[in-house]
Amino acid sequence: MLRAVNMIKCVRNAGFCMGVKRALDIVLGLNTKGMGPLYTDGPLIHNPQIISLLEEKGIKPLAGKSPSRGIIVIRAHGVSPARREELARTGLPIHDATCPNVTKVQAIVSDYSRRGYTIVIVGDRGHSEVEGLLGFAGGLGRVIGGTGEVDSLPMAGKVCVVAQTTQDIQLFKETAERIRKRVPDCEVFDTICLSTKKRQKETIGLARNVDAMVVVGGKNSANTGRLVKICEAVGTTVFPVESERDLDSFSLRPFRRIGVTGGASTPRWVIERVVQRIEALRARGGARKRGKRERG
Repeated sequence: MLRAVNMIKCVRNAGFCMGVKRALDIVLGLNTKGMGPLYTDGPLIHNPQIISLLEEKGIKPLAGKSPSRGIIVIRAHGVSPARREELARTGLPIHDATCPNVTKVQAIVSDYSRRGYTIVIVGDRGHSEVEGLLGFAGGLGRVIGGTGEVDSLPMAGKVCVVAQTTQDIQLFKETAERIRKRVPDCEVFDTICLSTKKRQKETIGLARNVDAMVVVGGKNSANTGRLVKICEAVGTTVFPVESERDLDSFSLRPFRRIGVTGGASTPRWVIERVVQRIEALRARGGARKRGKRERG
């Protein structure tokens, strides 16, 4: 389950999830065909290294006025039906890179909203995936961030509960249970993707057995931010970084056992560079144990 490098342990499921890898493969595949300018409807994924890589290849997010020529790619987060229609009106070819897991949630939301259910999405307000899901709710959607917001919801009648695909597992479970207690006619769908579940489970297990965690990912990545919070909830010191360069501003020497994890939009090669940088810093300055004690 865990890969160890000296006293550094890295979560096996850190790095690109299926949906992110699929979206990137679609965009890069289209780019090699030379079919004209290539645009993504917003940043393809929430990772600065990948965005820079795409821009170097001439692949840019749509900004402002619609282009007169080229191809538009819908990113892994998906879009609302209204946004899809707006993109179609450009007259440009559209390629859909929506994550299949997100597509499944969109279908659930669309189905139950047509049947008169209030749709409750447990997720991050303003996140592109959540905004897209709201578009499928036909005006019947509500977004909540946790159990503390359940009592303020105007939920009369039937309720359908879904999760942002990268939501915190425990938070969704507790929130859904609280909604069930309040609303008798309630359908709950655990739509957190398998990759997220594996990553969170491994991260929690690792955080409980190291002195510090390094979480690698973009600052605007919701799922990376959740990994930070998960580690903090365990009580482990956490260092969030976007790349190996950010490690230079931290002092890792006091920590003997260091764990590394990364978000779903973080390239594996970025995580490997972080591991290598930690090794180099430890070799340069040594390490002193602080915090938990080894037993045995």
